[in-house]
Amino acid sequence: MSDFSVNTEQATPGTYVVSTDGEITFANAEKLARELHAALDAGASHLVVDMTDVTFMDSSGLAALLRAATTARRTNGTLSVVHDASGPPSILRFKGVDRLVRTFPSRDQALASAFGT
Repeated sequence: MSDFSVNTEQATPGTYVVSTDGEITFANAEKLARELHAALDAGASHLVVDMTDVTFMDSSGLAALLRAATTARRTNGTLSVVHDASGPPSILRFKGVDRLVRTFPSRDQALASAFGT
């Protein structure tokens, strides 16, 4: 199994970027969930999850993203995911996921969307 790491940075007031890499599985999805909810609790109204370097994600990782997206939407916030559509994680292509989570091919595009530009 590949190593997993997750880090959060505040891009602007109200916009946080959570970057993760490696494999997201049942063994570490809760760590991702805690990081996402910590950013929301800290005041993130726009959450960008950079998964550019994620090599695999199972359903527990998807569940962590969807729970955070639901929490963000309750306060009129957003959750966007950055990943190359040609590579992993293919689980983001499940029918209906795109209604809760917007995906972008670059961090810059996801941030521009969060800023409304």
